[in-house]
Amino acid sequence: MYISLTPALQTPSITLPYPEGFIDKDCIGERSQKFIFTDDASVKVRENWIEGIGMIQSTYEIKRSIQIDIQCDIPGRYISFITKGKLEFKTSSSKVKIQEGDTYSAYHSHLNTQVSIAGNCSMITFLLTQNFIDKITGNGNFHLNLQQQPDLFRSRVPYIKPISVTGDILNAPHPLYIKRLLLEAKILELITEVHKPATQKDDPGFAFTNTDKARLMEAKKLVEQNIKMPYSLIELSRKTGLNDFKLKKGFKALFGNTVFGYLGELRMDTAYKMLQRGKSVGEVAETVGYKNAHHFTAAFKKRFDLLPSKLDKLILVFISGMLLG
Repeated sequence: MYISLTPALQTPSITLPYPEGFIDKDCIGERSQKFIFTDDASVKVRENWIEGIGMIQSTYEIKRSIQIDIQCDIPGRYISFITKGKLEFKTSSSKVKIQEGDTYSAYHSHLNTQVSIAGNCSMITFLLTQNFIDKITGNGNFHLNLQQQPDLFRSRVPYIKPISVTGDILNAPHPLYIKRLLLEAKILELITEVHKPATQKDDPGFAFTNTDKARLMEAKKLVEQNIKMPYSLIELSRKTGLNDFKLKKGFKALFGNTVFGYLGELRMDTAYKMLQRGKSVGEVAETVGYKNAHHFTAAFKKRFDLLPSKLDKLILVFISGMLLG
């Protein structure tokens, strides 16, 4: 059993090994380490594990953006709480942007994700195995399948306090077996809090099934394919089979942006590349869906703090500087 962290830099990967089933001879396993990726990027990791569950608290000290590939061969439900900063999880099927106060819960039979971190960030992840759930639910008398629970994203909810209580338990001067019982109780509370049914009134969470994910990915593809003449939300709902609520909430939860916020990013990124290739401002504005070149110019200036007409000159200056150098 292991978790492997591999930075997208010329540095070796980091492997965190665990005993099979998270079973430790001392009742609670514990390990604290600090890893240096580069002079301006490091991570402190505190790990604890009890039978059937791992708890990984990681604090990233980052002065510039980095990407880390994380792999784990332990099947189970991963529940991550962001306690400081922000980051982005990216897998083959989805991309989730989360920030301080956010919670993300997903099942993985084999975790393989790319994490992008732009600055200092802290998070805690609970890795729950099916054996742990079977044990606490009576070994079959009351069955809860971790794999069948929907993936869940919740933003800006007050989970930091119970997480700090978890830390207080680990640091308290109790006998190990008392700490373990208190930890199991606290983890059950967190699971219940995260996965309790959401209410639109006071809970900003959104749970999505695999079918919802596939339909949201289709909505994203439709946005990407139609940046000049985009679909309305009603048209996207009809084409993907998602109702208005699931489309808007699900898109923001899965991709970290609203439908039209994502459309705006696509338009500006496409415009930037076209201008780099020497296309005129008028041609670019029309291609990315702006009928009025002045409106396009204002949007481009807001995004890049640069007038589109100045981009080609900036590139020429840069190239000239390289040739002279």
